[in-house]
Amino acid sequence: MRPTLAALALALATAAPALGADATGLWRTEPDGQGRYLEVRIDPCRRAPALLCGRIVKARDRTGTRLDYPHEGRWMIRNMKPDGPDRWRDGRIWHPIHEAVFPAHMEISGRILQISGCALGGLICETQGWVRLE
Repeated sequence: MRPTLAALALALATAAPALGADATGLWRTEPDGQGRYLEVRIDPCRRAPALLCGRIVKARDRTGTRLDYPHEGRWMIRNMKPDGPDRWRDGRIWHPIHEAVFPAHMEISGRILQISGCALGGLICETQGWVRLE
């Protein structure tokens, strides 16, 4: 019976990478011009667990000191739909500077999550590389 369990464990271990990276967890946005950044927690959406959503957890300055931020707790990412290994599409992202929501997609590579939000039907896009914190 042990060889069967070992074979099953090996099969599960080798199958896991094919599922793609997991975007859930805590991410740090790129810093703004003054070195401030946000920490965003991405989890399955409450109303649609197959999709991903992200909420602003904290804002910090360049030294890592927590800032008083009026948008703490706000949804920043909504309804990202899986689009193959390591990719999500058809979501929405709230842009804190413009205080507007844009269509978005994201892709993960290692500890970096590339998030792109677009306007004017995709003619103007902005991409950030977020770093995994946990």
